[in-house]
Amino acid sequence: MRNGLRAVLFCAVMAIVWSNTGVGAAPPTTRSFASARFALEIGGTIVGFVNAVEGGLAFGSVVKVAGEDYFFKKHLGNLGFRDIRLEFGADMEESLYQSISLALQGQQVRLSGAILSADFNGDVRRRLEFQEAQITEVTFPALDATSKDTAKMSIVLSPEHTSVNRKASGKLNVTSAKSQKRWLPANFRLSIDGIDTTKVSKVEALTVKLPRNTFGECRLCENLPGPTKVDFPDLVMTTGEPADALYDWFEAFAIQGNNDEASEKSGALEYLSSDLKTVLFTLNFKNLGIFELAPIGPDAAGSTVPKLLATMYCEKMDFVVP
Repeated sequence: MRNGLRAVLFCAVMAIVWSNTGVGAAPPTTRSFASARFALEIGGTIVGFVNAVEGGLAFGSVVKVAGEDYFFKKHLGNLGFRDIRLEFGADMEESLYQSISLALQGQQVRLSGAILSADFNGDVRRRLEFQEAQITEVTFPALDATSKDTAKMSIVLSPEHTSVNRKASGKLNVTSAKSQKRWLPANFRLSIDGIDTTKVSKVEALTVKLPRNTFGECRLCENLPGPTKVDFPDLVMTTGEPADALYDWFEAFAIQGNNDEASEKSGALEYLSSDLKTVLFTLNFKNLGIFELAPIGPDAAGSTVPKLLATMYCEKMDFVVP
């Protein structure tokens, strides 16, 4: 049966941007500050420097009214605030990662703070202040055993209100910022119950979209209504052959239909530091179910080593900070 299944299967720099762009909306002109650093402040405390910032500014809706004229009459409607997308590495304060962990557990996390824009001398030039912002999206980076890039994760904050202080003052000690932990996409360890994962070379990015609460008339839903429950993304990995245990699981679970909860699996994805021993973060997977297994051809480097692309649904993920 396994041979038959095999036959079936084988036939089958860092740009720092603070813009007026709305997440999920048509982007206005991008405003870029190339000679600046951005610090994130939560509850009056600096929790670290971020690699990129996007959104957060206020905007007005335009209401069109059809009258007797051949054109629409237009006027401003309610005021809204763009979502804020932040990108950062493994060197933020633990409190931020704990907030992400709580959000992925379904808890309503609301953050108030500011994004400070400073020049490279550390002089603060402006503050984007936000209130009662919910974490409505979390993205964990794609992993690749051959990558030399720096890994970054991102979150989306949906604020109740924002304001920009263009006359901000103060100074940031940019030289005493917390030393950045070397976080590479190549440094990871994946485990799945009963499956040999030692040949896994890639794991696709994981984006979790979280429910958001409406804030009343002042909050415009230029962001389309989000999910009412957390729908965790599929786990997609590339692994080398042979992969007998993976074939057996797919054959039993997807082909033969033995896919009750007892046949689902648990797993863990550990993000490692450069010593390949220290665990920076862990994603725990609950109730994994494999639903697709397909061979893939040579990669960009021309490798002809047989590889498989395996896709599994996941009911729940926990983000653990050591």
